[in-house]
Amino acid sequence: MHRLLLILVCGLLYSGSANALTCKNDYSGATGCASNANAAGDCETLGYSKTTSSECEHYIYCPFDTSYKKCVSVAEKSCAEQGFTTADKSGWCGSLIYCPTDETYTLCAEAYENPCPTGYDSRLTSISDCGSQGSNGWTFESQTITGNNGENIVCGKCTAKKCSGYYANYQSVNDCGKTGSKGYTYSSCYSGEEKLGKCTAKTCSSYGYRESKDLDYICKTASATLGDYTRTCYDCVRCDSLPASYFGNVYLGNGSCLSVCAATTASGLYGMWTKSITYNGRSGTCNYWTTYGYPTVSNSTYCCCKNKSYVSSSQANCKSY
Repeated sequence: MHRLLLILVCGLLYSGSANALTCKNDYSGATGCASNANAAGDCETLGYSKTTSSECEHYIYCPFDTSYKKCVSVAEKSCAEQGFTTADKSGWCGSLIYCPTDETYTLCAEAYENPCPTGYDSRLTSISDCGSQGSNGWTFESQTITGNNGENIVCGKCTAKKCSGYYANYQSVNDCGKTGSKGYTYSSCYSGEEKLGKCTAKTCSSYGYRESKDLDYICKTASATLGDYTRTCYDCVRCDSLPASYFGNVYLGNGSCLSVCAATTASGLYGMWTKSITYNGRSGTCNYWTTYGYPTVSNSTYCCCKNKSYVSSSQANCKSY
């Protein structure tokens, strides 16, 4: 008898323990024990599903059935995915909304009714309203119209400047040929907000040199980078910069008789001739003036001087001085 009672008690304890475990681990509520075949609760009851979202970055999976999952991290939509654009809305939108992650993207919250003629805008009142470059890249014009209520409305128009000979692919001197700043000079121009550039090949004068030897200059050759190539230029000085002793202390150069006479030390007739000069590694042909007696050698240029003043260009008249 005692043995039979012990067996019955043990059976009741085992049955109660199994029912308590099923209800304790089930998340479906008070009725869960009756509806779920899985003693640990089904995946849908625990919030899992088979739905896949393109916005989800990470999932966790149901331990009882891995075909069910739950999103734990949602990817943030880009500005474009949220409907923002980079288009210029200034001509028609009165109120903008900016994308929080990139303010170059905007939405129009309120359209703007522009009373001005096509191409003009009442919000443009001066050149300072024409983009960030202002007068550097824009021209401004305005006209006044009469509004519906009789008021005067100033309508402005911004026009991008034309930069003839300038191009977008030249943004700095580094874009100028093979030699860059060594062989080119660079300049820029703004057409509206767009920066355009121009590369100009250097010339001999860019280095302070001359393209050729000329009368009244003494020169030596010099090489220089002109554009993408090395060329020969001439490093010259004017003849009138040389010491006066090279010309017998008389006036040098193709000057007027007033200048010639002012530089002379004696009165009388002076004529201009040429003379080959070599000085400090430079050479050339220089004009110089010298005194002449009578009869003189035929020459197209004469100056008759007296006491450092010009008197006449006539040889005959100069004899009396």
